[in-house]
Amino acid sequence: MILAVFAAVLAPGPAQALQAQRPEVERPRLQSGADTNDATAYYDLGVAQLERAPETAAAAFYWATRLEPSWATALYARRVAGLMAKPMLLVRYLDGDREAVESREAQHLDSLLLRAQRIDPFFQRDFEKLLLLRYIVERVDQAPGRPLEGSERLELEFYLDQALRSVEVSPRLRARIAESQGKLPEALRLYRAALGERRGRVDLHVDLARLFYSMTTYDSALAHLQAAVGELQRRDADRLVRVYESREFFEHASGVVHERRGDVAAAREAYGRALVEQLSYYPAHARLGLVALAVGDTAQALQEMQLAVEVAPDVATIRVTYGVLLAQGQRFDDAVVHLRTAVELEPYYARPYYILGRIAENRQQLDRALESYRAFLARASRGDRNRDAVARRVADLEARQRP
Repeated sequence: MILAVFAAVLAPGPAQALQAQRPEVERPRLQSGADTNDATAYYDLGVAQLERAPETAAAAFYWATRLEPSWATALYARRVAGLMAKPMLLVRYLDGDREAVESREAQHLDSLLLRAQRIDPFFQRDFEKLLLLRYIVERVDQAPGRPLEGSERLELEFYLDQALRSVEVSPRLRARIAESQGKLPEALRLYRAALGERRGRVDLHVDLARLFYSMTTYDSALAHLQAAVGELQRRDADRLVRVYESREFFEHASGVVHERRGDVAAAREAYGRALVEQLSYYPAHARLGLVALAVGDTAQALQEMQLAVEVAPDVATIRVTYGVLLAQGQRFDDAVVHLRTAVELEPYYARPYYILGRIAENRQQLDRALESYRAFLARASRGDRNRDAVARRVADLEARQRP
């Protein structure tokens, strides 16, 4: 039965047109008493619902990223849930069907992965096993013949779970599953086996770099990132390329590794190479700014963050970081402009309201401070580290306003 299942997986699937749908996302209901300002509460709901209700999971992960737009893993989870919620797209996309990969829906989901990687090139991927199992089940379900019944699908998932542990399945699939389960030595062995079978694979070098980074084996991570750059240069120009496979991304990831090793000079060089590849690659500007700030070069930090904002004006978190730097340099008017833009971009994100309140209070604009602090409290989670202090400031300012 297992071999028959995988024969069906390898069979060509039907080519049907995909239509992009962008419905308004409503907040899924949390348990009674849950904190509706807590991104983690929505993320946990998404994890609980991912396997049996991927549409609900996608909505939950969406709200996790609206409340905390800098959360790379939640963006990745949104992509996984979005693929699992659309079986036809999932099958055709993972089959490498060009029409599906280049469809509006797939491009939107890929953009979530791109955003996640730009925030953190090495974010943890915990849902690979669920995604692959759903792909195989749906691949069989869409094969010629009647669709699988509910009990048959459950039985198939059980057998597939066993099959994915066997030598009949490709090493890379088993490596991705082992990695998602935290079995890093086993994943390393399987990725190396996959690379031995298929030399010249950019994605396998990226997989190994990510794994070595998780294992804090930084020299090996850098070696595989450089191998990925080399393979990318040799790749056929007509070959289908995922949006997140680019030399600037690999150099960005290398810079992050160098930072982790404490080699600031090498990190700067890597980020510089990323910008040579694409001057509008804002993560490299942002990382250069943060590295400069860490070594006390405030002027360069401001310059790089300004460039990051100019090339990525719609990224609220970059606006907030730049606003903080401007405020620290007493450039309050400029800081307020960027923080208010961040509020317009991400109105559920609590942090910019807090900083606006601090700036207004520093300038003795107490009415504006009170307004911003109240907006912060309306959006901040119960566990926000600034919440208690802001609540006290609000009470104090309100008391001062009373006759």
